[in-house]
Amino acid sequence: MQQSLWGDELPQPIKKSRTTQTIVTTVIHTAQDCLIYGHDWLAIGMQGEKKCKACGVVGYCPGCTTNPPANAEPFYCSRHTPPAESQVGA
Repeated sequence: MQQSLWGDELPQPIKKSRTTQTIVTTVIHTAQDCLIYGHDWLAIGMQGEKKCKACGVVGYCPGCTTNPPANAEPFYCSRHTPPAESQVGA
């Protein structure tokens, strides 16, 4: 216990527990958003196939997949995206 300047015991303050509230927002990704923001990929197969949760297109990365699935379109992953050439003229 703490004491005052005169030696009297002071009551201890009650500690209030802090509660935090987490708010989770869900954004619905639509097929039109794929053109602007890119696809929302979900791995679906054993050969590296992936499917967009918004538009349903099936794809694969040509750099990651040596034997591409017949029904998938090529989409480079961030690791294998070719570097863009500079468009600045001399």
